Amino acid sequence: MNHLICISAFLTHASIRNITSLTDDLRERITGIHRSAAEASQRNGQAVLRTVRAEDSEIAVAAALRILCADVLVELEKPTPRGGEKRPDCNDVIDEYHAFLGATAKFIREVNDEEIKWRWDNKGIVYDGIAWMQRLWASRSANKQNRSFIEQQMVLYEYHQQKGCFGKDDEVLRRGVEVVEFLNDLLDAFY
Repeated sequence: MNHLICISAFLTHASIRNITSLTDDLRERITGIHRSAAEASQRNGQAVLRTVRAEDSEIAVAAALRILCADVLVELEKPTPRGGEKRPDCNDVIDEYHAFLGATAKFIREVNDEEIKWRWDNKGIVYDGIAWMQRLWASRSANKQNRSFIEQQMVLYEYHQQKGCFGKDDEVLRRGVEVVEFLNDLLDAFY
């Protein structure tokens, strides 16, 4: 006897909070490369020239992208528990969503700043990481659930959207598309 099992995988509010925290931590790792070089140059009161090489930065940025994308992929493919989670009130949801978008925008901006500084090509590991992030956000085929990260966010926030928490209709879709456009622009910047 064959049984069909239907699993609905959707993000949870806890998932969004975890991704937000991870995104902030990874952005700090990228900015930390330059901070570490500056601190190293001031050791023992002596000025020591330590420069960050393009390869160091490229490896750090690519690692951050890989970690973030892998975490997003895990969240996209994780089935939701049957009971679901308690729905937070509008103010908490808005704060959570804006913190998530802010962390995402700052992370992408930091990656963009590094790309501008080092001018990596489109055959490198950073380009591949950005392309993976773009596919996760925009493409249904980037995960087993055939739902893009934007679509899963729309489902997560649908109840709050209907309650008028976001003010404008389709804000989650619109903001998600803005992130994808930012990623597309970043991909276009590689030579």
